[in-house]
Amino acid sequence: MLLLFLAAVPFWQEKGPAEWTDIQIAQFLNDSPWAHPAKAAAGKVVGLPVQAYLASSKMAEQAEKERNRRAALRRKTEETPLAEEYRLWFEDNRKENVILAVRVGNNTGFSEESEVRHMEEDSAMRSGHIKVKMSSYFPPTASDPYVRFAFPRSVVQRQETSLDFDLYLPGVPSPFRTVLFIVGDLMVDGKPDF
Repeated sequence: MLLLFLAAVPFWQEKGPAEWTDIQIAQFLNDSPWAHPAKAAAGKVVGLPVQAYLASSKMAEQAEKERNRRAALRRKTEETPLAEEYRLWFEDNRKENVILAVRVGNNTGFSEESEVRHMEEDSAMRSGHIKVKMSSYFPPTASDPYVRFAFPRSVVQRQETSLDFDLYLPGVPSPFRTVLFIVGDLMVDGKPDF
């Protein structure tokens, strides 16, 4: 019985996001190889966890669309799209960027110039020995509680085993956070999906 449990294939490898349950979509975007809590710089989560996921992953993109579609059906309204500016930018720039979505809510930290400056100066992605600052970001909105960070994909080398993000999150307790993703865990059909 234990061998069967250990040999179980994760749901995201068996079928696409359109066939996932609501619980599976939430699990994928909160607790999967593509989603981790952003930990305080000291290494432990302070207060409520701040969730992060790789929004540039094709599976995360599909899961996000499916979540939004289902939410619109429950509300009996039109689908609430991502902020228009981000959506258009994403369509044109997805392939050149690794995009990290971090749930911060629609907080007032993004209206404070010094907080935003900290975020712009202190947020970076590390790939091996290369550290690069974000190339763009999109603050949370009333319809989308995630700040979205974009980092140039060109610095990621094929042989890299991890992607490590150092973040400054305006308006969040213990705003210096880190998130680590293991590239080998992000495989879909034998290719990394991030």
